[in-house]
Amino acid sequence: MIKSFFLNYDPCISNAFTLSHGGKQVHIEASDLADWRITCVDTGLTSNSGQRLKAVEKYVKDEDYFLANYSDVLTDLPLPEMIESFKQSKKVGSFLCVKPSQTFSVVTLGEDDRVRKIRFVRDTDIVINGGYFAFTNKIFEYIKDREELVVEPFQRLIAENNLLGYRYHKFWHCMDTFKEQQELNDVYERGNAPWVLWKDQ
Repeated sequence: MIKSFFLNYDPCISNAFTLSHGGKQVHIEASDLADWRITCVDTGLTSNSGQRLKAVEKYVKDEDYFLANYSDVLTDLPLPEMIESFKQSKKVGSFLCVKPSQTFSVVTLGEDDRVRKIRFVRDTDIVINGGYFAFTNKIFEYIKDREELVVEPFQRLIAENNLLGYRYHKFWHCMDTFKEQQELNDVYERGNAPWVLWKDQ
């Protein structure tokens, strides 16, 4: 579906255009894809994130840095700020750190498993991997065959002090379950979707 979207891309859907000569000529005033280069790569149905990244190595190996994401989370994160922080750090990798969007509780147990405290996870200091990454091309030196990106490769980066966590406290929400999809659809239908930044442009 993603390949089909770009192969059959209709710029009239998201760009201003002018019809002339009885509608036989279409003039796109400014295409949103004019300066894009899009490469669709089939990385395999069962590949993990490390394998998927290795599969696109040849397309980004000449870039000083590049971005990656899990594609199942929504945020209003200002990417230029995250990128600049990463570039200033001189690290090999950086990833978004956020509070969980789920509503589960965290339980603190004491002696004899007596409950000491129950708090919503968002009221704790716990942060999770937010699914947005910035890397230099050196990241490929840390990924071996069949390794999950945030397991072995990230442990190697941590051991070398080469991994940056970028904290973000504003809107972030995952869409891992049908319930979360419904919640986000409801937010969008109400016209209050913080991630729809392009409407402000």
